[in-house]
Amino acid sequence: MKFDLSRMKQIRYAYVSAVASLRIFGFVFAGVLILFFAIVSLRSEEETSRPLKKIKLQLKWRHQFQFAGYYAAIEKGFYRDQGLEVEILESTFNEEPITQVLNGNAEYGVGTTDLLLMREQKKPVVALAAIFQHSPLSLLVRKDSEIRTLHELVGKTVMIEPHSAELFAYFEREGINTSKIFVQPHSFHINDLKDGKVSAISVYLSDEPFALEKNRIPYSIFSPRSAGIDFYSDILFTTEKRIEEFPDEVKTFRSASMKGWEYAKKNPEEIVQLIYHKYSKRHSIEHLRFEAEKMKILQPDIVEIGHMNLYRWKHIAEIYEEQGMLKPGLNLESFVYDPNPKLDLGWLYGTLFGILSFAILVVLISSYIFYLNRNLKISEAKSREANQTKDKFLAIISHDLRGPIGTIHLLFRDLIKTPSDLSEETLQEVRSSLHKTYRLLQDLLFWAENQKGEMKIQRENFSVRKSIEETKGLLFNQASQKEIQLILKPGIDSLAFADPSMIQLVLRNVIGNAIKFTNSGGSITIQVEESVDFTLVSVIDTGVGISEFHRDKLFSLEERISSKGTKNESGSGLGLIICKEFIEKNDGKIGVESESGKGSRVWFSIPKGKPSSNDKI
Repeated sequence: MKFDLSRMKQIRYAYVSAVASLRIFGFVFAGVLILFFAIVSLRSEEETSRPLKKIKLQLKWRHQFQFAGYYAAIEKGFYRDQGLEVEILESTFNEEPITQVLNGNAEYGVGTTDLLLMREQKKPVVALAAIFQHSPLSLLVRKDSEIRTLHELVGKTVMIEPHSAELFAYFEREGINTSKIFVQPHSFHINDLKDGKVSAISVYLSDEPFALEKNRIPYSIFSPRSAGIDFYSDILFTTEKRIEEFPDEVKTFRSASMKGWEYAKKNPEEIVQLIYHKYSKRHSIEHLRFEAEKMKILQPDIVEIGHMNLYRWKHIAEIYEEQGMLKPGLNLESFVYDPNPKLDLGWLYGTLFGILSFAILVVLISSYIFYLNRNLKISEAKSREANQTKDKFLAIISHDLRGPIGTIHLLFRDLIKTPSDLSEETLQEVRSSLHKTYRLLQDLLFWAENQKGEMKIQRENFSVRKSIEETKGLLFNQASQKEIQLILKPGIDSLAFADPSMIQLVLRNVIGNAIKFTNSGGSITIQVEESVDFTLVSVIDTGVGISEFHRDKLFSLEERISSKGTKNESGSGLGLIICKEFIEKNDGKIGVESESGKGSRVWFSIPKGKPSSNDKI
């Protein structure tokens, strides 16, 4: 066997050349990496040494816990991390945040839903974030004034602060002519109410009631939310020009502000001390703590801080239109800021649709043929079930709707015959019948949707105590009218794994029933307990109780019971039936323990959540 020396030399030369090339490449690559990291390091040092950008935030009122998130963002360096140096400006009586921002005296402001009015006037304001999902603005009266309903304010003097359109919309919704109420400018002194100079004042639920509670002066609250008027509050805003010229600044300022709010919610005591010692001693430590506690209801944990919904803004605009404060047709697309605008992927969806259309059609036809016989049997079973549901549904309608609608018919027939006899009592009777009909229809729709299997369950971990606190807030007025105490016993903040919307509806029904069947001056105690696998909620009242005969029929549709409350309140009789179905859909149980004349205990158990799990199914 002969070796080709020239060929061997060529191979050796190629090998040596390759090794040399690799070494050269290695040196070049290392040099590039060194150069890259040197540039990054220099740029980082340049950014670090670059002076902070100074901007101003104009508040809508004076320093207090209402603006806690912004103080936290400064103190914890969230703004500084974004290259911003933020100065917070207090408001005075003659300074409007909107005017200050439009005039260039501040880059950002905290305002109200009145931003919509500025938008219609061609003022280029843009809403960046809603700090409070529910407005704390309400009307407050002394309990000893014997004013029990909003209608009793007619002929009385009421102090209302500026930018309170929701309160006037509240009067309108309740059928009250505001020209019959003596409205005067707000003095912002709670003593005017304490001394009897006025019958009612507008308040922030998180602020003014503190003085009354401290002095042990009982009070009642009238909230626009009870009439379906639920505005955003404390809106962070800027101008279109600011967004166009400094889009990154706007995004990072909003992000750092929301981070500050998240921190303030988790560390309220730290921010209370910060406000008192660094910003203002106008409010005591105790007052600031009161604010922090009340704000929990206005910032539900189930909604991301700062979240805004375009359709809810449209609903708010419609209420302004009802008041004649806004012309119809206001375009809100560019009014609501989107921190994470979605890419326009319409062309991609169209292409995918074209590619997959034929395949999907084939799959659908094949599936239809394959399951035809099986679906036919299922359809027959569902048809039988639907007929049974329909019979129950028609029986309820024929029995319960006939009463209130018949009452309305007779009242209007008499009204047509003798129109001059129109009275407040007649109107109240019509309104009561309409309310009964609405509540019945609402319960029927919930029940029917559940029977058809169209109601989807969204299970997730949530705080049971926070759901109860929110429900207490919704039912506060109803309980206050009967002077009933709603007491949530201290305990652990238990997590449950269920559909939070369904459980909150169950809480509203159960606690609402307890209020309905408890005499004035009574109490309702809510307690949360835990076992190994379940969270147990008990609602215990001092009401009239339930007889053994009725107790056995509470959860049966065939023997549905609807009884009058202690103030002749009526219901559909479907509430507890819906509660039972919702609890069982969430793998829980519900029951009642009661004795006639000795009160009742309604309890339900649902699966306990796990703190480490964020999964939804």
